[in-house]
Amino acid sequence: EGLRDTGADPRDDPVVRAVIPAYALLLSGTAATALVSDRAAGLGAVMFLVSDALIALTEFDRVATTTVSRVAIMVLYLAAIALLTIGGSRLARDVLSTRAPSPTPEAAS
Repeated sequence: EGLRDTGADPRDDPVVRAVIPAYALLLSGTAATALVSDRAAGLGAVMFLVSDALIALTEFDRVATTTVSRVAIMVLYLAAIALLTIGGSRLARDVLSTRAPSPTPEAAS
């Protein structure tokens, strides 16, 4: 069930009105960070952002909920998760392979 299935207009809910901009800002910041970190992760983050935007647009009746919109949301979401996993794995590998060596006893004194 979507928000509109309850009969109430979610745009009238003060909690929804406060949370959505904060969530959008968080997602945008995450996408921007991913874009500068890794190309695959960045593309995945943007696809996730678009998928969530489509969900919001359908929930607030800005886009019709159709089979096409549902498939588009899922395709974007699944591709986003795959790309975020690839990019995150690459970043983790790079960090682990370039760790600074432990300080030697001479350097500690």
